[in-house]
Amino acid sequence: MDLQLTPEQVFCNELLIQDNDCLVFIFCSDSFIAVESELKKLLSNDETERLLKFKFEKDRQTYCIAHGLKRVLLAALLNTKEQVEISTHSNGKPFINHKKHNMPLHFSLSHSEKMIALAFQKNSPLGVDIEKIQPADKYGNVIQHYFTSDEQKLISRSDNDIFFKIWTQKEAIGKATGQGIANLPEIVIPDDYELSTASLGGYILSTCFFRGNVISFKTINVQDVLNQINILSLHP
Repeated sequence: MDLQLTPEQVFCNELLIQDNDCLVFIFCSDSFIAVESELKKLLSNDETERLLKFKFEKDRQTYCIAHGLKRVLLAALLNTKEQVEISTHSNGKPFINHKKHNMPLHFSLSHSEKMIALAFQKNSPLGVDIEKIQPADKYGNVIQHYFTSDEQKLISRSDNDIFFKIWTQKEAIGKATGQGIANLPEIVIPDDYELSTASLGGYILSTCFFRGNVISFKTINVQDVLNQINILSLHP
């Protein structure tokens, strides 16, 4: 992988994002179980409905924590005490009302098993994807439908990391462009964009972000999240 991640711990009330920043926050859902109920209160009606559709408690837990943390960080970066209104484009890509918040902030979210990644940058869309490394042969249908013949050959003679590196890169590009992985037969980085791939304790993380921006990896702790929820009065 390109690098081994060691995220820097920061505080919500000190968060700033510059025009050339790409901030990628990484969390383990286990660390935030104590504030799950508070994070759940931040979810929109649509998010709550999707939460209830998960069959397993562990998946509901990760979804709730991921989307609650998304709202905490968006409010902190936008310096608002109000709930951030999130809409969806026709292709399914979520976005915020830039005019209302007076900042052209873009975000992308991904979670796999217990790991959560949230990425933010100003002015241009971006994409992030994180996947837990597992045996690639479990994903035969994915490989057959979404990978080129050359990629399939490479995967067949490589370790599992290669499959997940390619998969996360395609997902990150698809999220940044709004195409989705189904419309990406091969990895082509969009003009004016860069692709970063990193290893994180049994997971692979890829981020597609605006070229020239500086990517940095962050995390926050559970008490800081609780403090921020109380300070911002984010509850709907």
